[in-house]
Amino acid sequence: MRKIVTLYQDTVFEHIEFTNYSKEPQLIEIQQAAESSFDDIFEVRGFSRRTRGEVLNPSAGRSFPGVVLEYRGLDDKLRRTYIQTYSGTPRIELYGKTAVLTHRVLLQPKCRYDLKTVLSFDQPSDGKLAGESFREITVSEHNHLVDSTNSHAYLGEANIESDNPIFDRCIKNARLDVEMLTTFDSSTGLVYPYAGIPWFSAPFGRDGLITAYQCLPWFPNLAAGVLEYAFRTIGTAIDAFTDEEPGKIFHEVREGEMANMREVPFIPYYGSADSTPLTLILLGEYIAWTADYKRLREWWPAAKKALGWLDEWGDSDGDGFLEYIKKSATGLDNQGWKDSHDSVMYENGELARPPIKLCEVQGYAYRAKRVMALLAPLAGEPALAAVLDQQALKLRESFQRHFWDPQERYIYLALDGKNRPCKVMSSNQGHCLWSGIVDPSQSESIANHLMSARLFSGYGIRTLAADERAFNPMSYHNGSVWPHDNSIIAEGLRMYSQSTHLQSLGDALFDVAGVSDDFRLPELFCGFRRRNLEPPVPYEVACRPQAWAAGSIFLVLKALLGIQMKIDFNTVVFRNPLLPSRVSSLELKDLHIRESSIQGAVYRGRGNVCQVEILNRKGPLEVMVAK
Repeated sequence: MRKIVTLYQDTVFEHIEFTNYSKEPQLIEIQQAAESSFDDIFEVRGFSRRTRGEVLNPSAGRSFPGVVLEYRGLDDKLRRTYIQTYSGTPRIELYGKTAVLTHRVLLQPKCRYDLKTVLSFDQPSDGKLAGESFREITVSEHNHLVDSTNSHAYLGEANIESDNPIFDRCIKNARLDVEMLTTFDSSTGLVYPYAGIPWFSAPFGRDGLITAYQCLPWFPNLAAGVLEYAFRTIGTAIDAFTDEEPGKIFHEVREGEMANMREVPFIPYYGSADSTPLTLILLGEYIAWTADYKRLREWWPAAKKALGWLDEWGDSDGDGFLEYIKKSATGLDNQGWKDSHDSVMYENGELARPPIKLCEVQGYAYRAKRVMALLAPLAGEPALAAVLDQQALKLRESFQRHFWDPQERYIYLALDGKNRPCKVMSSNQGHCLWSGIVDPSQSESIANHLMSARLFSGYGIRTLAADERAFNPMSYHNGSVWPHDNSIIAEGLRMYSQSTHLQSLGDALFDVAGVSDDFRLPELFCGFRRRNLEPPVPYEVACRPQAWAAGSIFLVLKALLGIQMKIDFNTVVFRNPLLPSRVSSLELKDLHIRESSIQGAVYRGRGNVCQVEILNRKGPLEVMVAK
């Protein structure tokens, strides 16, 4: 017996093969039992509820062989699961809340019987892929996604190939994962990368923004959808239950029963201190790579509202730093990317007291203001540019006074409600490199800390240093390794010309993907020290695939190749390009930048120096290779 399960859009295809290897015919009986509970995802994650809706008795399908499972929620919405078979007509028996489908088959010697079942939700499946083999389903799915005439052509045509088949497999799987997680909303015409399976299959502000950033310049269509979604859902009111504020970008959106009944605040929920500046950073990067000035003008009013949130609602005490404190009783205690309740602490391990001012969030605000200063003249507001540059400079100076430890030469994790520093060595300071808020004279010390044995496990940079009181390599945020965290740090190392450390970090992450059983990066893994070629210890409930874990592959590659594009120049630069150590040559195909496209090759030459050769170029784009 062989079982294959394929997920395509919102449909599950199950294909079970039964083979008779004996010399005689065999009468086999196969039973499929089906029940349902229709638990809300938050119930699955451990939330308890006082009351629930009603699970209805299953019924036989009227127009198809199979059964229908139903649940009427407290929101009076009827939810259905359709189970359809495409292998003859089974006998269907209903026993209360249980349905049993029985298949009787006379299987001849050396013959195979294929039991094909399709599960769909809210409406029956058209069975489009049910008659195909597993391989054909995979090919059909891929062609359906990349077909440029199809509304699901999310990512575009860019292709990356190397002389290392393992590296190519990692690249291919990363792309497929981003494609699979990206959802097309036919009612709005928008695409958005859902965060991860199984826990976070929904739009998340921070996750979507970072994933879209990671996929530039390779797949700019994703950034367009994410930005449109973010600006359409920008906060307009003050709501303590959802932490909404005018100009604030959302954190999470759910459409389940508990959200509909306001049992949880994710409707949407705005408890994120960093989604708003990250939106402005993504906007700048998107415009740099696409020169999509039409959309810039459309989005500019919303972008200015987001900019206003940085100065007003995000900085409630007026000291120039963004801070957060939970207002919703059921919201998040911590509202940076490390949003578990115990992720911000003092050096003695005690949890920091809010409001919290995270170091990386100040860096995001700095970069956001610098980006908006560059965009302002393009949007018809040149006078705003000088104001924003002055604000950014003032923020950087204040950041140096409050977050920099001159003795140990590292950046504090955060400040608490009384501006007392959380003197903790963490990966967060790597995001400060990425933001540009770090003084160049500090970058080497920060890079050395990040790549020291305290933080670098050999597989990647830990979220928290191994000698900190709160360190736990099996925790969610206090010693684990997150690929997306590392990818952002990798580009930060590139920005400050820390090439040796960048090479080591890039190699480590590609090694993790290469030794995994499916050539993928998980959401996170445990922060134990690397042991030769053994894979890292998994974090058991990590999402896989996770959008920003898959996107990490593309951002790390961008950082290694040194690909840069400025808003005000039509020149793409390969600055001191590097390749993963296990790759000797790499080809970039159909890379569309602004109104041009390029095809190029990067290969390792003498003295381990990488060369760039442009094989084909269409359009006015200039290409420069620099040291």
